[in-house]
Amino acid sequence: MIKCVYMFRSIVTKTTHFKEELTNSLFDISFYKTLVNKSLRYSIGYLYRLLIVIMYVYTAFLVIPLYIQGGNIPQYINVSYKFINEIYPEGLVLTLKNGSLRSNVDEPFYIDLPKTSDSIIAFPHFIAIDTKNTYSQLNNYHSFIIVNKNDIHIKANYNNEDKDYQTFSLKEIDGYFMINKEVYQRICDSIKPYISYISPFYYMGLSLFLLLFPLIGSFIYLFGIVMYLLFFSFLFFLIFNMFHIYNYSFRSIFHISLHAISVSLVLQFIQYWLRVSVPYTYSLPFFIWMIYILIFLTKDAQTVNQTSQSD
Repeated sequence: MIKCVYMFRSIVTKTTHFKEELTNSLFDISFYKTLVNKSLRYSIGYLYRLLIVIMYVYTAFLVIPLYIQGGNIPQYINVSYKFINEIYPEGLVLTLKNGSLRSNVDEPFYIDLPKTSDSIIAFPHFIAIDTKNTYSQLNNYHSFIIVNKNDIHIKANYNNEDKDYQTFSLKEIDGYFMINKEVYQRICDSIKPYISYISPFYYMGLSLFLLLFPLIGSFIYLFGIVMYLLFFSFLFFLIFNMFHIYNYSFRSIFHISLHAISVSLVLQFIQYWLRVSVPYTYSLPFFIWMIYILIFLTKDAQTVNQTSQSD
C-alpha cells in the first residue's frame, strides 16, 4: 500500500513538473535564460516526454474505437466461419500434383458470393478456376481471385478492377493433394477450435500497440525533429553572424530550439483535435518564436552589460 502511494505521488510530481516545463516553453520567455544552467540531455528528455504524451493521445484516439468495435468480433467470426464453410461448391474436386492444378469441372468455373451478402468486393465473380488458361488477359475473368494451372492471382484492390493482380506461384509446392467438399469442411472444422482465441489476441494486440507504439514512434519522431532543429539552428547561427551578433553559439541556439519547437507541436496537436488543417503552422510559428526569444535574450544581455558597466 505504501509503495502504491509512493508511486502515485511520484507520478503526480512528474506530471506537475512536466506541465511546468511545457508552460514555460510555450509562454515564459524568461525561462529560456535559465537554459544555460541545464544540459542538452535535460532538454532532449523534455522533448521526448512531450512527444510521448502527444503520441499516446493520437494512439488512444485510434485504438479506442477499435476496442469498442471489438465487441462485435465473436458475431462477425461466427458469420464469417459459416460463410467460409459453405462457400465450397458441391462436386468440385481440385487436384494439385507437384505444383500443377487440375479440376473435374468445365472451365472457367466461377465461385460467386451469395447475392444477399454485404460484400465489399466489387467484382462479378469471387473466384475463377481455369487450369486451361482460357483467357489471355486476367481482367477478362472479372474475378477477384483467379486460379490457373500453376498460379493464383489476387487483385491488389478489392473494389477496383483496373488495379493489377498479385501472383503467387504453385510450382514450388511438391507432392500430391486432393481437395473436395469433404476435405475442405474437415480443414474448416480443424480451424474452428482456434477461433475462440481470436478475440483475446485482438485485445492483447491492441493493448500492446497502445503501450509500445507511442514509445517507439516518439523515439523515431524525436530523431527526425532533432535533425530538423539542427538544420534550423545552423540557419539561425548564420543569420546572427551575418548581423555580427555573436552572443550565441550553435550549441546554445540548438538548446533553445529543443524547447521552442513546443509551440509547433502543440499547434499541430490542436489542429488534429479540431479536425482542421492550417498551412505553415509548423515551421512558421517556430521560426517567429525563436526570433523573438533570441532578440529578447540579446536585449536582456545588453541591458545587463550596460548595468554592470554603469556600476
